[in-house]
Amino acid sequence: MMVIDLPPPIAGAIARAWDLAEEHLRRPLTDQEAAMIVAAVFRYFDEPDAPTTRLQ
Repeated sequence: MMVIDLPPPIAGAIARAWDLAEEHLRRPLTDQEAAMIVAAVFRYFDEPDAPTTRLQ
């Protein structure tokens, strides 16, 4: 397991998105789904004006 110290806004956004996804799906996230969330949050913080993608 890898531990990365993230700034609070990024860590909070990942945690919130993760929780919302699990609530919506009613199951734990797969590794691929979790990676998509983390990538989307980093992309948002890197380019806040970029278009977002909705997870289906």
